[in-house]
Amino acid sequence: KRHLPDLPWKKVDLGKPFWQASEAELRGSPPAAMTYVFKSFGDVHTTVPVEPHESERAGRFVRQAKTECGIHTRTTSAGAPHGGALVDLMVKDPTAAQALVASTVKAIDLNERQACDVFCLVN
Repeated sequence: KRHLPDLPWKKVDLGKPFWQASEAELRGSPPAAMTYVFKSFGDVHTTVPVEPHESERAGRFVRQAKTECGIHTRTTSAGAPHGGALVDLMVKDPTAAQALVASTVKAIDLNERQACDVFCLVN
């Protein structure tokens, strides 16, 4: 059930992935004034629909400098495998996995809200 049913939005199932649809199919018939597509799915509070020409990551963490929440990332070095437990699956040699983790950045930057949350948690 929609949270705000009076909004003039409608969901259309194209029957195929959006990247296989033409611009006309995305706009619909009759053409919609605005067409948005969810190209990347994440948490409800961090994902918004994007226009068909936008990047799949454009709808994630809008107005923030990041595109990942961090739950899937354990390493931050360039070219490192993406995904916390996936690192263990991708890098079979335990010594190589430890070396990869050791080469990552050990500091994090917190915005004001995150710093306040940490302060409340530890005090």
